[in-house]
Amino acid sequence: LSMGAEQYGAPATVAKGARALSAYLEQKVGWKNFQVTEGAGLSRNNRATPRQLVRLLRHFEPNQGLLPVERKHYRAKTGTLTGVSTLIGYFNRGNGTVARFAVLTSGRVTPDYRYRVADSLRQCLL
Repeated sequence: LSMGAEQYGAPATVAKGARALSAYLEQKVGWKNFQVTEGAGLSRNNRATPRQLVRLLRHFEPNQGLLPVERKHYRAKTGTLTGVSTLIGYFNRGNGTVARFAVLTSGRVTPDYRYRVADSLRQCLL
């Protein structure tokens, strides 16, 4: 909302915020073929691929400390809608580097499924 009002004037609206965020993602992050209808990610109409989200994480990496620690290993953000479960963030690889990851699932899965997928990925990359 703040981005939209800053770029397109008051009052802040969801439409202005989505427009501002879409412009940033396209121009600064290099996304193509995506859709943002609601900037907080709380819409089934938002469309982004895991690859796009990992690319966004590259830009966010200097600020990764702002993300909560999940399950002791991850700086990550969860997302949940009925039938959708996500976990997107970073983990230390143990060699001084950081891995970026995005787990997006659709359909009925157990609440910890996204963590099990991330744990498997982490084990492969350590």
